[in-house]
Amino acid sequence: MDEHDSTHELKDKLMKKLKDEFSRIKEELMLIVENYPDPKKDLSYIDECISKLFIDKVGKPYSSEKLEEICKDGLLSIRHRLRLALYSTPLF
Repeated sequence: MDEHDSTHELKDKLMKKLKDEFSRIKEELMLIVENYPDPKKDLSYIDECISKLFIDKVGKPYSSEKLEEICKDGLLSIRHRLRLALYSTPLF
């Protein structure tokens, strides 16, 4: 066996190992993909993930009166900022 044949044989062995390893990785990835929930179909999964983000980070809901007060304060603040922006901006 000459050097060329030996190199060719080594190349073939390496290629086979690479192909085998890629096949193994592909199979493993396919299993992961098959077992991963499809967010387009399973909205409860998305809901569960979002809910987990807020656990122990959100208090009790505001009352209707409190929400109305917050909205009014927000509108007043926005109006105030708009007036400041309009009257403090030079026309020319």
